[in-house]
Amino acid sequence: MEASDLDVVLEVLEGSLKPYREEFPTYSKLPDHGRDRADILEEMRALAERERASWQGGHVSGAVYHGDDSHIDYLNEVYALSSQVNPLHADLWPSGSKYEAEIAAMTGAMLGGGTSGAEGVCGTVTSGGTESILLAMLSYRDRALRSSESRPRTSSSRRRRMRPSTRHPATSTSG
Repeated sequence: MEASDLDVVLEVLEGSLKPYREEFPTYSKLPDHGRDRADILEEMRALAERERASWQGGHVSGAVYHGDDSHIDYLNEVYALSSQVNPLHADLWPSGSKYEAEIAAMTGAMLGGGTSGAEGVCGTVTSGGTESILLAMLSYRDRALRSSESRPRTSSSRRRRMRPSTRHPATSTSG
């Protein structure tokens, strides 16, 4: 591919991935003076309104699970009430531990772990995506290490991960 062809491809991609670059200011560093909160909210509302039609119309796969306005209002209130909860500080926000334990127990029960929490069923809440995959890989590794401690190892044995060629890229960075 010649440089001119690549420039055309990059221009098309830039336009589709960054459609607002000509309409709204962009920042590569903190501005010298802070922006007015009302201006920021106005810009965010304008962007949200433009994007709403696409995802609400069903042009999305797996990112929006329920687009009903009353449910969105409910979720916004839930987010506002818990926006400062930091699970690293369970002493300050024990509600975070409560919610995480309940979510893990409910999910475990849905997957056959029993209604009262079967022995060995546990879980954690993540931010999703790559973090979820990395934590799952860590759990698999730790479980394999625990189960292999009771078995004798030979000099030729070594632990290996088996991954399909269609795996998520995060599994390649998970050690």
